Amino acid sequence: MTWYLQLNLALFAFGSLAILASFLNISSRQKLKFHYLMIVLCLLVLPTLSLVPEASYEYPIRNTLGDPLNATTQGLYLVHESIAKSSIPKTIPYRYEYISYLIYLIIFGVSGLIPWKTIKTYKEIHRAFTFKKIGNTHIKISDRLYSPYAFSFLKNSYIVLPQFLLQDMGQLKLALKHEFQHIKNRDTGWIYLFEMILSLCFLNPIVYLWRKQVLLDQEFACDESLIARKKVLPRAYAACLIQVAETTHPHKIPYGASGMAWGKMKSQLSRRIEKMKNIKQERKPLFSTIVAAGILLFGLSVFALQSSTNKITMTQLRDTVNVNDFDGFPIEVNDQVLEELNRFSSNNNWREFTRKSLKRYEAYKSLIDSKAEANNLPSEIAAVAFVESGFKNLPDRRTSISSKGAGMWQFIPNTARRYGLTVNENRDERLDIPLATDAAMRYLRDNNLKFNDLRLTLISYYQGENRVLKDIVKYGTRDPWTLIEQGNYQTPYLARVMAAAILIKYPSLVL
Repeated sequence: MTWYLQLNLALFAFGSLAILASFLNISSRQKLKFHYLMIVLCLLVLPTLSLVPEASYEYPIRNTLGDPLNATTQGLYLVHESIAKSSIPKTIPYRYEYISYLIYLIIFGVSGLIPWKTIKTYKEIHRAFTFKKIGNTHIKISDRLYSPYAFSFLKNSYIVLPQFLLQDMGQLKLALKHEFQHIKNRDTGWIYLFEMILSLCFLNPIVYLWRKQVLLDQEFACDESLIARKKVLPRAYAACLIQVAETTHPHKIPYGASGMAWGKMKSQLSRRIEKMKNIKQERKPLFSTIVAAGILLFGLSVFALQSSTNKITMTQLRDTVNVNDFDGFPIEVNDQVLEELNRFSSNNNWREFTRKSLKRYEAYKSLIDSKAEANNLPSEIAAVAFVESGFKNLPDRRTSISSKGAGMWQFIPNTARRYGLTVNENRDERLDIPLATDAAMRYLRDNNLKFNDLRLTLISYYQGENRVLKDIVKYGTRDPWTLIEQGNYQTPYLARVMAAAILIKYPSLVL
């Protein structure tokens, strides 16, 4: 549903600007051009978003994991007691899937009316008598019609005139000039586009207001063009409008058509006639300013929508996550964890990484669970592999054995060798998933026995035991969040692992 919400937000922003511009002191022709520019920019927002490169998932990279302990840091693990874990009451998780399906059904059901409405307009046009054809424009006369209108589709255009205009050839010519001006301005095509947008975004009130303003400005611009270029006499033209309005019944304009004085447009006759007396000149500096404002809005919209997602709120997170569901694994619902959860849904690349990681996890779940249980670790420890590799058996990033990590658990060579894995030019057992998983569990178990706090154990998996122990001594605290803040740890590793554990338990939060 993200694209649909983004489209409606873009329509609201550009539609609001276009409607406001209609009240500026510029010509109606300039107002109409601005409307059309805003429609184009609005519809270009989503394609442009797809072209903006998105950040890929950032695999943790370290050089110091598993450095052997020295005398200075040995024996400092039990200085302080572990901090009690947060507890949040259990509630029913959010479920949006069925609501999304229902909304999709309604949207595309209503949008399916577009062909049917178009066929209905065509049938009405073809029931009319063909009076004349000029190029690709068909002029027709109808005895079922009360007001002239123009309609275009693909290469053909149609002007349909009411039969009573045949009684006055002068008014017939004025009506023809009016509708030809609509076709020349391509108003009918723009209105058809608006009708399609309205069918798709029928719940968005700004679309209705924008469409109404465009219809009104089309008539003003058409009147302005005919009189400014002296194609018609103002008095005769005004008399024709009044004649059409007096004869017109309050019917709706046909789908996708532009009309001379349909329905509520009659109430605007006094404004139209008043504007004929005072045709405004085009003010290029002011028009250029509002065009620049529209282009600026386009750039801001792309930036804002590219960074916006259906973010999880703290209330939603607290209502969804129950700490008691995590057997022995420390989960804390705080701003850092929330930020990492939202990072996993920040763009398509991160969401795709999450989806594929959870899919791969199914293949390794039983292996990880059994090894974790054998080493007295909670099954949620799988979140480490989620963050490290997305459960992918990643090779070393260099062609030769280096200090970088490899495998699903991203062991660096020194640590891998300490836990019995062979790592040399000919063989790299970090890529043997069962052996590497067993080594990772033993390594995490040993650190957990040393630190007596799984949160510190998780931090040390990334930062290394020495770094964590030195910071405990340096800052005089075993609180992991204080160490992260004061130690200036660049990667929010602990929060990301907790977020991954939450995603494994509640994947619907971001998928």
